[in-house]
Amino acid sequence: MPGTEVQPRPGQNAYLTLDTELQQQVEEILAAGITKSKAKSGSRTSKLKSLLDHMREKGGFSYQPVLEKHATAAGFIVSPYAKRSKIIPNEEITEKDLTDYVDDNWDLLQQEDKYFGSWFNQEDGNIYLDVSIPVESLEEANALGVKHEQREFYDLKNDKSIKTVWPKGQTPKFHD
Repeated sequence: MPGTEVQPRPGQNAYLTLDTELQQQVEEILAAGITKSKAKSGSRTSKLKSLLDHMREKGGFSYQPVLEKHATAAGFIVSPYAKRSKIIPNEEITEKDLTDYVDDNWDLLQQEDKYFGSWFNQEDGNIYLDVSIPVESLEEANALGVKHEQREFYDLKNDKSIKTVWPKGQTPKFHD
């Protein structure tokens, strides 16, 4: 069967010889990383149910779907993507809402430095879904919160939300 020589990915030593159809499939998988089709599998449904349960118990989450891990490092989580936020009344949110949000934002969430986040706003009774990034300092998190008109950001080390502090005279225009 005719084959094609394939260059190894960084960190690999060997060359592979693959059938052309198989080569195309491998290239598509490598290019996509974890794809939406894989992400729609039963394990994804199970993970989203677990995230929904975690959100109801803890008030939110920050989860990286490609690496399949929660944000755990010291620092802060903030969303610079206010226009991508989705607000859902707490009593109405479902696994399908989480699935739809991940699908709609997969272009960002497939990047390993972006997190699928949720938090419960006790003031209005809504769940906020967003795409977040980790930052190291309180000052950077607050500056991004102001720049992107976020109500709050999350302190990972102390496990609590922090309200964005607005400069004197500046009024936020939230994207509700």
